[in-house]
Amino acid sequence: MSYSVSSGEVLGIVGESGSGKSVSALAVMGLLPRTARVGGSVRFHGRELLGLGDRELSAVRGKGISMVFQDPLSALTPVYTVGDQIAEAVSIHTDVSKNEAARRAVELLELVGIPEPAIRARAFPHEFSGGMRQRVMIAMAMANDPDVIIADEPTTALDVTIQAQILEVLKTAQQATGAAIVMITHDLGVIAGFADRVMVMYAGRPVEAGGVDDLFYRPRMPYTLGLLGSLPRLDATEREPLTPLEGSPPSLVGLPSGCPFVPRCPMRIDVCSDTEPPLAPTADPRHTAACHRRTEIEARELGPADIFPAPLVGAAAVARLPRESRQPVLEVRDLERHYPLMKGVVFRRQVGTVRAVDGVSFDIREGETLGLVGESGCGKTTTIVQILTLARPTAGTVVVLGRDSARLDRGERRALRRNLSVVFQDPLASLDPRLPVGDILSEGLRTHGVPKQRRNRRVGELLR
Repeated sequence: MSYSVSSGEVLGIVGESGSGKSVSALAVMGLLPRTARVGGSVRFHGRELLGLGDRELSAVRGKGISMVFQDPLSALTPVYTVGDQIAEAVSIHTDVSKNEAARRAVELLELVGIPEPAIRARAFPHEFSGGMRQRVMIAMAMANDPDVIIADEPTTALDVTIQAQILEVLKTAQQATGAAIVMITHDLGVIAGFADRVMVMYAGRPVEAGGVDDLFYRPRMPYTLGLLGSLPRLDATEREPLTPLEGSPPSLVGLPSGCPFVPRCPMRIDVCSDTEPPLAPTADPRHTAACHRRTEIEARELGPADIFPAPLVGAAAVARLPRESRQPVLEVRDLERHYPLMKGVVFRRQVGTVRAVDGVSFDIREGETLGLVGESGCGKTTTIVQILTLARPTAGTVVVLGRDSARLDRGERRALRRNLSVVFQDPLASLDPRLPVGDILSEGLRTHGVPKQRRNRRVGELLR
């Protein structure tokens, strides 16, 4: 891959997981393991960085080029306060006293919007929320006024409101330092409102590059068209089906000849399997695309729906009935879930109450989908957990398939759980690392008495 970025510019690098976005950034920073082979050239202000020793690279990292990592909790040292860690980043590259470095750390925390920065500088990373930890990472990145800031998915797993705040902090960092920013993300919405130019990666290589408007309104590579078609549009005048990008990216071990997108591309022709297309200019020389049929896509002005038609899925018979005629499957009325706030070790006493859920009501009928949205901490997950546990709430009622959860005995509760299922937020934390995937899938079936032969058949069906 090749790219350049100028002072004050934001380059967005997008692509699916495993496309090589983060690896390319780590290669620039010289942070890949010794077993990795890095070729080509990385020049910073005309100076070649590839081949430099760790001591020479350390003088560039944090001073000339800094990085905001994807997971701030892993990137920050848990046994040092955030103020000490920012002060360390300052003192490594600047000849300042300990007090001056600490004062600079407080200034940086204030600049990125941390409330009461002098007090919070003495806090540890686990005492910060996810958004505040990301602000700390940005403060560390801008500590020495770098010329380039590489942000590796800085808004992943954050609420949209927190995302907007983090992007605003990055803009503040750019204005304060004049730095160029390389924004790595899989969120096209973030790129649309933040970047000046965009590079789309697939299977370890760039497949399209150009200005933000060019890529969003005039894409010339089928993969880019598929990415855009899989996103819901807020400017749509009516409900439109999404165009799925079926299949998975290829394994990067022993890629076949030709275009790596061939197995998933509806526009593939014979030459696509034989020859890999170069990243070549379109009608606008600043807009490049790696596709043998880019001129045809441009001439015919093809859009996502033209190349990836949405599957025609007929509505279920029950969905065609008036809502009043359908049976409710879940009814929640005035649901409350409160937790006591305790203090003391030997003589524990209640000093307050956490009102996690406080008066929620809704119902879902057959064939419906209900969206439950809100910021972190507003009670979404607690509401769902209260429904799933089928236990008596603090107040209110939860009726599942006509059964009041507060009146169920143990056997009835177990039988009813067969009709409730959940997809958790973090699959890595939800799946048992000691069990193979097949055993994990069959565990629920075994719990509800499904025979072994039928369980094995069902697991095979689910994994296809």
